[in-house]
Amino acid sequence: QQYHFYSPKSCLIGDKSYQHIHKSLNLHLFYFAVPHPQKQLSYNTSKAGVVKLTQTLGTEWIDRGVRVNCISPGIVDTPLIHSESLRPLVQRWLSDIPAGRLAHVTDLQAAVVYLASEASDYMTGHNLVIEGGQSLW
Repeated sequence: QQYHFYSPKSCLIGDKSYQHIHKSLNLHLFYFAVPHPQKQLSYNTSKAGVVKLTQTLGTEWIDRGVRVNCISPGIVDTPLIHSESLRPLVQRWLSDIPAGRLAHVTDLQAAVVYLASEASDYMTGHNLVIEGGQSLW
């Protein structure tokens, strides 16, 4: 079975029959918990909107055979995290993560494979949070 991934916009302006769309994975990956101590109202608000969009499309498109889900990773260990401007925040963030480390890209790969597989066929409108327990505090 072949799966296609589309953004919600491309689904709306694309093939109106939706026959060829099996799943939609919102790849707008983002940090689920509110990061602190930095202020970022606009960033957090837009990312919360992605979760609500996922939930709404997950219910509105299910009758077309489209399941919409998103992934919310914790802070991912990337070159940006090691930049001079973020260096002072990394220790603070690490102290807030029960797993004691930042997420690795490989931590997210299995989630993408799961959401693309038949194993997730009954899942829609879900925000899969992969953040080392940070939101549990």
